[in-house]
Amino acid sequence: MRFRNFSIKTKIAMLSFIALFLALLFSGISIYAYMYGILSQIVVKDNTVIVANLGQQIHYFLDYSKQFAKNIIIDEKIQEALRIKDSHSMNEYDYYTNIRKIDEQLSMYFALRDNVIDDIYIIGSNNRIISNKYSGFSGNSDWYSEFARAEQASGFTAVHFSVGPSHPNSVSKVISYIITIHDKYNPERVLGKLVIDLKYEVLEEIFQQKMGSMNELHLIRPDQMIYTSAAGKDVHGLLTDLRELAPGTLLKDGRHFIVQRIAGADWTLVGSITEHTINAEIRNIGFRFMLILCICMPVLMLLMFPVVNKVTRPIMQLNRAMKEVSMGKLDKEIHIRSGDEIELLANGFNSMVRDIKRSMDESKLKEQKERQLELQLLMKQINPHFIYNTLNCVIYLARQTGADDIITLTRSFIMILQQTIKMQPDEMVTIREEITYIQNYVDILHYRYEEKVEFMLDVDPSLMLCKIPRMILYPLVENSIFHGILPGKGKGTLSLAIRRDQDMMHIEVADNGIGISPERMADIQKMLTRDISESIDHIGLHHVNQRLRIHFGEHCALQIESNSANRTRVSFTLPLELETM
Repeated sequence: MRFRNFSIKTKIAMLSFIALFLALLFSGISIYAYMYGILSQIVVKDNTVIVANLGQQIHYFLDYSKQFAKNIIIDEKIQEALRIKDSHSMNEYDYYTNIRKIDEQLSMYFALRDNVIDDIYIIGSNNRIISNKYSGFSGNSDWYSEFARAEQASGFTAVHFSVGPSHPNSVSKVISYIITIHDKYNPERVLGKLVIDLKYEVLEEIFQQKMGSMNELHLIRPDQMIYTSAAGKDVHGLLTDLRELAPGTLLKDGRHFIVQRIAGADWTLVGSITEHTINAEIRNIGFRFMLILCICMPVLMLLMFPVVNKVTRPIMQLNRAMKEVSMGKLDKEIHIRSGDEIELLANGFNSMVRDIKRSMDESKLKEQKERQLELQLLMKQINPHFIYNTLNCVIYLARQTGADDIITLTRSFIMILQQTIKMQPDEMVTIREEITYIQNYVDILHYRYEEKVEFMLDVDPSLMLCKIPRMILYPLVENSIFHGILPGKGKGTLSLAIRRDQDMMHIEVADNGIGISPERMADIQKMLTRDISESIDHIGLHHVNQRLRIHFGEHCALQIESNSANRTRVSFTLPLELETM
């Protein structure tokens, strides 16, 4: 099967899959081969940084303990108490009072660092504790004997167990820091030794937070494994192997060792990571890189742009044709030979356009008939409330004594009824006839509202024989009087102007009444476009607007301008149509 016979969906899917597969395959293989050695070095280097940071943190922990111990041994109260203790003239009461002073001072220091320190006490020259009654110290302890044999002025001991004041009923794992106390006024004189038991669990927490990707971490002394993450291994054999390692980074038996000496202590920090772990790290980096490539698929899609452009070109052609048809060009046809669904769509489009054109021709005749029926309906729905107003005027004048006014009023009323009864929905009358009808209507209103309304005519004499739809002006005049002038307090002026504008005539009904607020104007504009059944107020305006739109088109619809403190103008424009004799 040829490529042109595939659907557009299949074409794009096949090209996308092939391009993406090849890009990922070749880029993955090339990057993995090139970056393997580099990534291996990066993994080792990252773990070297972790070991260095861990060593720095351990050094800080030890150095801070040393500085803390130095501050204690130069404390004036402790120095004075130790000097008095060695005095041969001191009685037993003074001796124990002096010991209590030492305990109180050490307790104060203990409270400052109880999160790190397990116990603080002082050992006299006879290897007996002279402070802190809770300590389980013994001068024969292995860890203390080892320190004493080394004849050091200060240093850290091996890991051992101790009973401290924070938990007198249990044994805790600690590392002790011992420093000799010299009389600061006589440095040759030794007053004792200060022992600070550091909590081993603090050291464990440091290691647990700093493992990184390493398989094992060890902290060793020359004769003891201080800490190891390799649970279950032969500690003695492991210690022997680790002691032989020189500081730095080296590869041995498929394992990378990172060795660092801890400054200020005879301790060595050793981290190790296997080749298998490094390969796993590299694979993980590779997977993340491939994920990034998948997320960056828009870049790869650029490789398929020429093919996509070829596939979408018929779609664009069809789109342009649809826009032309929507603008009224129903003779438009397109010719696409792509061999897929787009060609079928184009053929269906051509058939649809022909059907639309035929349907529009058929609907024109139907629309003409419907327009006639709609005009008849609109004319029948004109609100006849002016008749009731006229009758009210007659009743009002009948109560008066002026019979001549009643005769005149009734005669005008009869003329209006005659014009209304003989009216046909689509009948056209001259402007002269329409003005006569309006004048009779205004004369009737003068009797009811006396001098409330002043009516002014401004009509181009050459337009008197031009035709307009019958009763097209009455609803506008009535609306200006009852909604514009009468609600006001003073006398109002109603004007009707008809002027020539080239081959059109401009008709305007204006008043200087109360005007229309912006909110009310918005409601009227919406009302003009609604169905008849939806609007009750200003139905006359609605009917006039509908008649103008149906008979002459949208460009002849009503235009309303007003504000709450000025004139209100309702206007429209009609083509000139002279009466034929």
